[in-house]
Amino acid sequence: MRYHTLKTWPDYFQRILEGRKTAEWRKNDRDFRRGDYLVLYEYKPREEICTGRILVAEVTDIVQTESFEMPRDYCVMSIRVCESE
Repeated sequence: MRYHTLKTWPDYFQRILEGRKTAEWRKNDRDFRRGDYLVLYEYKPREEICTGRILVAEVTDIVQTESFEMPRDYCVMSIRVCESE
């Protein structure tokens, strides 16, 4: 089990927080695994600032395959919110 700190744009952050977005598509440059935790910081890219809102989500499943034309170094993670501030 590891913690990964990631920036998340406001619209996606809010959807995750509300439970409407339950998966993350990310470059797998951190060797994400089931059971890991994502510490997601709400980030405004235009202003290049973090808003201060944070949530923690558990990776409940992960798919990494070259099927469906998914690039080899990307993955889709199923996530579940554990806590938020």
